[in-house]
Amino acid sequence: MMKRNLLFALLVAFGGSFTLQAQTLQRATTNIVTKNHIKVKAKVAITDNQKWWGYGSENDERAAVGLKRDGEYDQAIHLSGKNPLFKNKTIKGIRFYLRSTEGLSNVKVWASKYRVTNLDNADVIQSLDVSKLQGGDEGDKRQGFVNEVLFEKPYTITNSGVNVGLSFKTSGTDSPQIFPIVVYKTTDPNLKLYLRHKGQFGTSWKEFDAADNGIPAIQVLLEGDYKPIEVLAKDFGSVSVGVGKTTKVTIPLMNLSKMNDPITSITYKVLTDGVGGEEQTINLAKPFTGFGIWTPVEFELKGDTKDSEAKKEIKITKVNGKPNAADAVSSKGVLQTLAKEFPHGVLVEELTGLTCPNCPMGWVGMANLHKAFPDNFVGVAIHSYSNGISEDAMFFPLYDSNLYRILNAAPTATIERAPSIHAYGMEKSFAKALARLPYTGITLNATYSADGKQVIAKTQVETLRDGNFKLAYVLVADGLTGTTSNWKQYNGLSRFKKDALPEDLKIFGQGGQYGKSTVALVYDDVAIGSSWKNGRNTVETPAFGKGKVVENTFTLNLPTYSALLNALKRDQVYVVAIVFNPNGTVDNAKKVKVNPNDPAGITETKDNGTELREVARYNANGQRINAPVRGVNIVKFSDGSIVKVMVK
Repeated sequence: MMKRNLLFALLVAFGGSFTLQAQTLQRATTNIVTKNHIKVKAKVAITDNQKWWGYGSENDERAAVGLKRDGEYDQAIHLSGKNPLFKNKTIKGIRFYLRSTEGLSNVKVWASKYRVTNLDNADVIQSLDVSKLQGGDEGDKRQGFVNEVLFEKPYTITNSGVNVGLSFKTSGTDSPQIFPIVVYKTTDPNLKLYLRHKGQFGTSWKEFDAADNGIPAIQVLLEGDYKPIEVLAKDFGSVSVGVGKTTKVTIPLMNLSKMNDPITSITYKVLTDGVGGEEQTINLAKPFTGFGIWTPVEFELKGDTKDSEAKKEIKITKVNGKPNAADAVSSKGVLQTLAKEFPHGVLVEELTGLTCPNCPMGWVGMANLHKAFPDNFVGVAIHSYSNGISEDAMFFPLYDSNLYRILNAAPTATIERAPSIHAYGMEKSFAKALARLPYTGITLNATYSADGKQVIAKTQVETLRDGNFKLAYVLVADGLTGTTSNWKQYNGLSRFKKDALPEDLKIFGQGGQYGKSTVALVYDDVAIGSSWKNGRNTVETPAFGKGKVVENTFTLNLPTYSALLNALKRDQVYVVAIVFNPNGTVDNAKKVKVNPNDPAGITETKDNGTELREVARYNANGQRINAPVRGVNIVKFSDGSIVKVMVK
């Protein structure tokens, strides 16, 4: 298990998904201990109203990335002014890591409201004496060596937030000169690494997803008034539970306390519609010490004795047995007690493609969910990464345009339209989603049309709550395979020996069953049809309502182009019915096999010349273009459909 986790971090956190970005960062694979590596860390003395904070801590693992070239590097992190951690705080200093001081010059630290073109215009900028800095790699998992510097001019954080950065020039061809940026690993999809390299980008700042490249290992020394005990809580939204049953709700807590002791217990009250209950105490199995970091903690909520909806407030009264002085001491939400517990189909939509080198990881990730959750997994693999059928026989652009606001890299996935995650290692996220009770129950059957060219889906949906629910359909196929080049998957894992890979990925490593650079696989859960046209859902939404059972019949077209149609197996085609919540997330999903005993069916097929292809492309202003451009592209296909795509 440890090997799987470590390699997952290597593959996922540093280049495990591919977007259309023209430039990606590369990861250093060797360490260096330089002759000026100092064994004693020089520390800045801090007072009791000062705290170090960053997207990682001194004790976290660190890696190194770069552009595989030396030159002038500017790197930055952004601190949001909306984060309560930074309210009324001043930045007194900065902590950063250097891999070497050899060939290093023009080192500067700075803080500024904007990422300015000319660093001399930063709000605070300070040049450092290289001879007083430390460099070296502490080890395989601790690249870089710590440096702490006090700002000559402190910076007060405003509601606009602040960018904090480190700049330097490297000269040489060794690892520290060409991979000089020390980063923490992160899976947060919202974090960005901001980078500028004058030889690569000119004066422009580039934005990289931190989940793919890491977040700069920069910490700031914050000064302000800290209360002895101060723990904040985020609201938990809406949760559901069966009548008379108990459910767990995960609430993010943030420790802003002056104390440095680990938090071992939380005392709280549960208020129902404003009325309080008795104090309860959770003794944490794993105490947390992180300062200024949202840490998830599980609380229990008990359902009502009948179907009901109640406002709940979890009020944190004490921390480690001492009064909590935080302003935001309560987590608020709604508890829905449901009279029925419907079967829960958890929808997983994966963005993939045959020309994506790391997409074998997604192929394994989806298969793992099949095995672990056979009764609840509802998978849809959307092959829209590649550039048409010539590259991917399963290329399918006719899907929900809203999905691409969540997924813009491969292999990534969304579980019930939650934020994107890597498509390998989804089991924990899936289990968390499965724990929720859906508000709707789905009955579904599907048959082939008389001519075998369409599938007719008939659905009944029972709803336990009022709301503007939406219904949509996807046609998926299992067992697809072929022998031509547009059926072969690029395999980036073939650069690893199989014994270096986790057990479930060994088949794609050197010496494994599929250990070549391109491999012919058997593909399941492949989207081949849907109720979306031009990115919009064409299902006429029934009038849902509490206690109602609504019916819907919808016809889905089977693909007409021969490369895919000839690969379809009559008894491995399925319909997926999806019920969307009013907020756009997925409430429930159901997957059924199309009845193979229907008299009509898929028999002989001929190449009718109607293979789906791109016939025109336009930019966001409606101007025709000859190649993809950054931003929104409008693509017209040979069947007349029009799809908006995001190109990065």
